[in-house]
Amino acid sequence: MLEMGVWGDADIISFDIAVRARNAVVHGDIEGIDSLDLRYAAEKAQQLLSKVERWSEEVVAAERSYRRAASAGDLHALFDLAGLLMKRGDIEEAEALYRQAVDAGDVAAVYSLALLLARQGRDEEAEALYRRAIEIGDVAAPYNLANLLDEQGRDEEAEALYRRAIDAGDVSALNSLANLLARQGRDEEAEALYRRAIDAGRVPALYSLAVLLARQGRDEEAEALYRRAIKAGDVAAPYNLANLLARQGRDEEAEALYRRAIKAGRVPALNSLANLLARQGRDEEAEALYRRAIDAGHVPALNNLANLLGEGADAVDGNGDSNWR
Repeated sequence: MLEMGVWGDADIISFDIAVRARNAVVHGDIEGIDSLDLRYAAEKAQQLLSKVERWSEEVVAAERSYRRAASAGDLHALFDLAGLLMKRGDIEEAEALYRQAVDAGDVAAVYSLALLLARQGRDEEAEALYRRAIEIGDVAAPYNLANLLDEQGRDEEAEALYRRAIDAGDVSALNSLANLLARQGRDEEAEALYRRAIDAGRVPALYSLAVLLARQGRDEEAEALYRRAIKAGDVAAPYNLANLLARQGRDEEAEALYRRAIKAGRVPALNSLANLLARQGRDEEAEALYRRAIDAGHVPALNNLANLLGEGADAVDGNGDSNWR
């Protein structure tokens, strides 16, 4: 099938820089704008635009080729065309083509159609197709059906399917099952699974285990894992580590991490940093951050700003380490 990947690591970094610069301009944060970064982002954006234009031409050519082959009875081309259309957002036609492929006996199309339906929230239809795919022998279907059932609160069924996926070698299921067990308070089992996931190279498990350990008061271990998660690129970890450090009174480190989280778009960090600054008596800075948080729809900031304006920092709520992701 046509390779759909356009974005490389440099593209993602440059896009992130551009977004941060845009946010800095909107909020009047002149210090948050680096002219060298902007020039780099502009240069990479132009390169990305050229890549997208070339990719678009390839997609058009591929679609024509797939349609010709599918019309001639090529089942693989029919499946590939459905996948291309799904990624492009032509969901209705993609679904019709997947169903045509399923009716023609394409095993892979059963799983792909289930994915498409699940993304549309058509859970009952998706579940039936995932179960059909499992019966056929699709190795990815147990994990995805487990996710679907997990979201519906059907924990017992989800757990069994996660374990089946793990037995089949799906390392993604380690972290997901650990999350389910942690929600049930089965911390010891969850911790063991998180550590297996980490050993298997699953970066999200670093963050998840850090959250679990922080909840248990094992701050030193949690901090180490948050720092590993940050180094691995987890965007939620800076905010949670900042919360942990703020509780310990390590305000300077916490402030730096809150600001990093804000630049990455973590709205709750606006409120949490404002709380920290208010406690330090930096009311003007705190008020500005509360207002930014309110503009971004963060409801707790409304009460905190009212308390700051009416009664001062003593009435401001703590950050609570809410583990927003």
